[in-house]
Amino acid sequence: MTDTKKTLLAFAQNNRQTIIFGVCFLLTLLPALSSYGITIGPEYDPEEYKKYCNIEDFTNKYDGPNAGCWSCSIIHLMMKIMVTTASVIVNATITLGKTILLWGSAVWLAAYFLKSVTAFTAQDPAKNLDAIIVFMFKVTIVYLLIYDGGFAYMVDKVVNPLLQIGMDIGTDFLNASIF
Repeated sequence: MTDTKKTLLAFAQNNRQTIIFGVCFLLTLLPALSSYGITIGPEYDPEEYKKYCNIEDFTNKYDGPNAGCWSCSIIHLMMKIMVTTASVIVNATITLGKTILLWGSAVWLAAYFLKSVTAFTAQDPAKNLDAIIVFMFKVTIVYLLIYDGGFAYMVDKVVNPLLQIGMDIGTDFLNASIF
């Protein structure tokens, strides 16, 4: 290895963060330079982009009379299978979750009462009742979430709005990047 290569390799190893920062800075700077007419590579023509990236042409190509998109039918089939599988799994999980929750609660209550009855020390009834009420409150909350409408309600009120926000931000980015 020549002295020049060794020197460059040592410089790159010692200044790795500076080099990464410089590359990121240049990649950030290139779009700004291109907006001032400074281009690197072939000149960009927005009309050419519009000619090839037209949503109506794209939709007509795959949904119109010339529909020949074999991958679209595969994707639609996969989506239909995933939705059907998810609905079957959700229904089975709800039923199984209710059963496990109710039997588990019964076992916990039985064990708690047996522990209280067979204890050699004096028990505080208020403390025992408080523990049972807190446990039953937790079981009630979980049961309502597992119940047929509870999980769907949480998805509709928490998950879907977050997904909608993400979709809106993505759409805004997409609209900002289209000429």
